[in-house]
Amino acid sequence: MKVLLIEDEIDVAEVYISWLQEVGHEITHCANGYTAGVEILEQGEGQIFGLILTDIKMPGKTGIELIDFLDKIETQTAKTPTIFLSGFIDEKLREKYKDLPHVTFLEKPVSKESFIQKVNEVT
Repeated sequence: MKVLLIEDEIDVAEVYISWLQEVGHEITHCANGYTAGVEILEQGEGQIFGLILTDIKMPGKTGIELIDFLDKIETQTAKTPTIFLSGFIDEKLREKYKDLPHVTFLEKPVSKESFIQKVNEVT
């Protein structure tokens, strides 16, 4: 499956990439929501990502701004399963996305087992 990983900390991204590759996923990595948005919009027919994993706080566009943008343009991509990976998940954020069943949360720091389990649950 094609996975879009949006994480600004390269050392953290490298760990997630290795975990995803170990279970057979093809990963595209972006360091912020802006470059990720461009990557999503440039995807051709049949090249849609099967999963988006995004940090929340990043330079450029945040993960929240990216997901809000995708939901506004109402494409199939906007319904792509999305996991917010962050140490900044609170009830206000959970409340904001409660009506979007394709959006879920995973708090950092995260173990490899919890990470892979969540990926498997949403895909």
